[in-house]
Amino acid sequence: MAKGQADYRSLSGRQKAAVFMLAVGRGHSTRLFERMEDEEIRELSHAMSTLGSVGAGIVERLFVEFADQLSTAGGRCLQSKPWDFKPKQSDCFS
Repeated sequence: MAKGQADYRSLSGRQKAAVFMLAVGRGHSTRLFERMEDEEIRELSHAMSTLGSVGAGIVERLFVEFADQLSTAGGRCLQSKPWDFKPKQSDCFS
């Protein structure tokens, strides 16, 4: 197994959300943060600040997973809180 695959599989849902927020840029992430509770913002901000370097292949794979989950979930993850990291919220990132 390639190192990139192993690294991607080891990412938690919170870490994937952190990569996503960093990858979409300040404008989009600001709009997403506005929809979150304070505790969610703290948790996600902490994950973003401790993430370290993430390769382009991992980011690409994350976006593919997000698109797949979005199409499979039929938009459910947009109706719920996609950044709620509790196990019950597995519609957006596994």
